[in-house]
Amino acid sequence: MPFQKETLILGSGPCADQLVGHLAAHGVSVRQVTMSGAAAVNLPTISGGKPIQRLDGAQLVQCQGIAGEFSVVLDDGTKPVRYKVSSIVVVPECLHVPNHDLYGLNPSEKVLALSALEKMLQRGSVQAIIPTQARVVFLNSWSIDPHPVMAQAMLQGCLEMQQKLDVRTFFLCGNLKVSVDGMEACYELAKKAGTAFVKFSDRFPVLVPLADGRIQIDYWDETTRMEYRLVADLVILDEQIMPDPRLADIVRQLRLESDDLGFAQSDNVHRLPNWTNRRGIFVAGGARAVLTEAALSVDANQTAQNVIAFLSGLDRAPLPKVEIDPGRCARCLTCYRLCPHAAITMEPRMIIHAEACQSCGLCVAACPNRAIQLQDSTLETAFNQQAGQGAQAQAQSSDCIPRIALFCCSRSAAQARELAKSMGHQLPASLRFVEGVCGGTFSVRHMLTAIEAGLDGILVLTCHEGNCHSGKGPHEADKRVREAARLLTGAGIAPERLQFTTLAANMGREFAEVVNGFEEKIKALGPV
Repeated sequence: MPFQKETLILGSGPCADQLVGHLAAHGVSVRQVTMSGAAAVNLPTISGGKPIQRLDGAQLVQCQGIAGEFSVVLDDGTKPVRYKVSSIVVVPECLHVPNHDLYGLNPSEKVLALSALEKMLQRGSVQAIIPTQARVVFLNSWSIDPHPVMAQAMLQGCLEMQQKLDVRTFFLCGNLKVSVDGMEACYELAKKAGTAFVKFSDRFPVLVPLADGRIQIDYWDETTRMEYRLVADLVILDEQIMPDPRLADIVRQLRLESDDLGFAQSDNVHRLPNWTNRRGIFVAGGARAVLTEAALSVDANQTAQNVIAFLSGLDRAPLPKVEIDPGRCARCLTCYRLCPHAAITMEPRMIIHAEACQSCGLCVAACPNRAIQLQDSTLETAFNQQAGQGAQAQAQSSDCIPRIALFCCSRSAAQARELAKSMGHQLPASLRFVEGVCGGTFSVRHMLTAIEAGLDGILVLTCHEGNCHSGKGPHEADKRVREAARLLTGAGIAPERLQFTTLAANMGREFAEVVNGFEEKIKALGPV
């Protein structure tokens, strides 16, 4: 259903400001926390849209609730205030840290970080600190691979200096990857304008500060194979780009997944570009990645569209309902800990909130007391039917044709199966096919009951890691297959009768190879 309350924006900067403008212009009420410092102000209506409430210098100290009904507490240093919001967008700027230590240089008027140079170029104050025909050297990490976005910014700064000022520019670098749009053209323009590029593979320059503040650079040129000395009147350092330090606390408060670098989005293709593991919470700009200026603008527009779609109830198709039977629930918190979408709360009994639930079925399979049911799903019907057919086939057949069940994720292996069939691949005729919303939907009970019903092998096929909508499906499925195999071993049944494999939806040929290979393995083992 559509939501009518306001959207909370956590962050400031160009991306956040564009996002706020887009939302307000489309009639969305916006409250922006700039995380800087000042007093709360009301900004005027933008383009006939909704007024914007801005709160500067505040921190998010608590977040409760679910999609459409978030309750957040913000503290601006005076007193905590609680607000009700329908959606949240996390969009702080990235932090730029100059690489002084990397080069053994101290900041000074003749040693500037790129960010400082960019501000001086905007103000037109660079000429005041460098003489005519000055040697300006740009240092772009040669001992480590720099981020392409930083390398592009360094190239742009170098080009602007070369074109607008009467200076000689030098660009010292290691592995310069021109992987950002427009970066190769910028490189060619800089060379044409007169910038000298020097690349280092293993013999790195020696930098020595001089008494007058200039930097002496001794290096061996790989092209001419000669030693050179360059005295720089101005050195521009590249910078490390990393998440805002406050982002980690926001991630914790909002119960978001993050990547290895600390950005507020896991490495999951289904979260891109702006979705998180929690419905109604979005990430943009510096909260999710290091982006170019052009990409930040696109990201702001894309996020606004996602927020509007969510507020309109158009962000997903209807999903099967998941419910907890309070009579069977022991409140062990297994489902609460496992849910990747923070859709389960205890108030005081366990509740699954439909607006936040993604119907992945992970909690259903994990519940030790079978207290959770996935409604309107064909999983149990299909499972019982195929298990029954397995028992019937066992009773009627005396040959050695293996009876195999495939437990397939509907978004990957099930589609790969259809692709394999359309490609003309031959599949075993005795296959029993059970489709689940997610690979993590299948429980240990499903596997053991299928073997008990007369099936000779179970093949569980899920998405690849990082390609699962729930994020945890492959991990949970693999764990349950190993647990079921352990139990089969205790019963004197070969654990090889259970197998876990990951596949993508476009892997029709691989699907056929995996299934036919598994059938050969089960043939060798014989009937249970």
